[in-house]
Amino acid sequence: MRRSWRSIIPEWWKEKRVWEVRRGAEVTGKGDLPTLLKKILVSRGLVDDQEQKDFLFGRTEEKDDRHPQLEAAVSLIEDAIKEKGLTLIHGDYDADGISAAALMHWTLSRLGVPTRSFLPSRFRDGYGVQPRTIMAAQKEGVRFLITVDCGTTSVEAINKAMECGMKVLIVDHHRPGDELPRCHVHLNPKADGRGWEFVHYSAAGLAWKLCRALLKRVGRDDWCDELPVELAAVGTVADMVPLVGGNRDIVRQGIRFLREGRHIGLRALLEVASVKRDFLRSFHLAFIVGPRINAAGRMGDPKPSFHLLLTRDESYAYHLASYLNAENQKRQREEDRVLEQALEACQRENFGRTIVLISPKQSDQLWSPGVIGIVAARLVEIFHRPSFLITFQDGKGVGSARGIEGFSIAEALSSCRKHLISGGGHDMAGGFQIEPENIPYFTNALEQYAATNLPDDFLMRRLSIDAEVEVHELRPASLCSLVHMEPIGLGNPRPVLWLKNVHLLKAIRKGYKDTLLIEREGVHLEVTGENLIGAIENEIGNPYWHLCLSPDGPTGGNDGKWELRVVDLCPAHSDRVTIRVI
Repeated sequence: MRRSWRSIIPEWWKEKRVWEVRRGAEVTGKGDLPTLLKKILVSRGLVDDQEQKDFLFGRTEEKDDRHPQLEAAVSLIEDAIKEKGLTLIHGDYDADGISAAALMHWTLSRLGVPTRSFLPSRFRDGYGVQPRTIMAAQKEGVRFLITVDCGTTSVEAINKAMECGMKVLIVDHHRPGDELPRCHVHLNPKADGRGWEFVHYSAAGLAWKLCRALLKRVGRDDWCDELPVELAAVGTVADMVPLVGGNRDIVRQGIRFLREGRHIGLRALLEVASVKRDFLRSFHLAFIVGPRINAAGRMGDPKPSFHLLLTRDESYAYHLASYLNAENQKRQREEDRVLEQALEACQRENFGRTIVLISPKQSDQLWSPGVIGIVAARLVEIFHRPSFLITFQDGKGVGSARGIEGFSIAEALSSCRKHLISGGGHDMAGGFQIEPENIPYFTNALEQYAATNLPDDFLMRRLSIDAEVEVHELRPASLCSLVHMEPIGLGNPRPVLWLKNVHLLKAIRKGYKDTLLIEREGVHLEVTGENLIGAIENEIGNPYWHLCLSPDGPTGGNDGKWELRVVDLCPAHSDRVTIRVI
């Protein structure tokens, strides 16, 4: 069982924190939507009725489906179809890159394009397109190169492909560096945002849009329904892009087909992981499916995940699903080992605004490059500090970083680039390579950057609250309407509701979970959470409490009921929690 930050930080309730309550407009019960659901939507800036319905139920057409760069990409692939030119699909080793490559392979192979797919090894090849891969492709006679989830920052390798006479299409969503590679078509909203209605697609989401546009162009509209949008949904959720705009439609469609069990490989993976398809949500893609697809690349070779997404053989699918499940268990054990060492190091060292931890160099203690990003994310969750973990591979330092809101990892790495071999990423995550002797200089430069770009206020744990609610608004019928907020994830988090001035009647510990019986205005509710009783016992004399509650829908293991989970709590008038209405 994954431990929450409240089970790791002793006396967590003494930590100073900030609750930010959104000031929503007055909401009435008029209209088609329940009041509680409307209140949450309004607090998130969706005021207009049509905006709310588009968000909840999707739109029939996306402007981005007709973007000129998408059309140009389709035209380039049409050339590959006509010429029967050998085409290399270069993916990545994570769930997004694997899913995107599988979508391209599924489509091109059906259209008769001679296709070879290459998924780099995290350990042997590293991230991005390498010049040696291009040279090997040239010897094989590759005439078309399609990169998915990479290519934007692989300037040397992509320019080499152009010099070799290949027709190059980049399908990517990463931020560009100072220089863009030369290529025939660059399908990346982050590289050229002009004309894009939405710029936060995953690589798998872009690949799915591209494949649909291609199938329509060549008159195979009938294959559009078969095109596995499930893969785009997995890549979108696993890569933690915002679940708003076009991404919501992709994930919503994918979940519908996953519940039906249409995709042989993913159906097998869900069964091996004991997930009940009827209750499938974006949570399962993020924490069950995604980690298993990622596990192969984190622990070794990503190809088994790629084969799982493409196989039509049910027996082979179950074999691969069992293998990925075992690899994920190995990954979890390695993650637990590294996290334990990282927590011990955090207790020994007085870190400042950032956490920088370095792996032991002994071969039997060395941290796996495949898990340091996950552990960095756990440290952010526990300590609420940007976290950078460094291990060693082939004599070089290999780092992974995770950030907090208001502090861009990509900009932080850029500010320290003179100390790095390479590095880049997003606002919330990044990776880098470094010479071991430069690590102290990098650490100092990073802390100096944080001193001017990370105010004290940002280092306090902040909880964003959608709305203050009355106890009668938490009736089961109202909670059930929140199912329409799915898919839940980055950019569309699980709703958090503030219930003020409740009486705590009873507290019961059930295993790792505490259950509280609360009362307000004669209404009794049962709420649950981790490591709550210590906070209550510490403030035993307080008659009134404020609770932040997050409704959680049916999972198949809770009798189909909605639960109210305690995200945070404090006595009324606590000096430990600052409440801001924003």
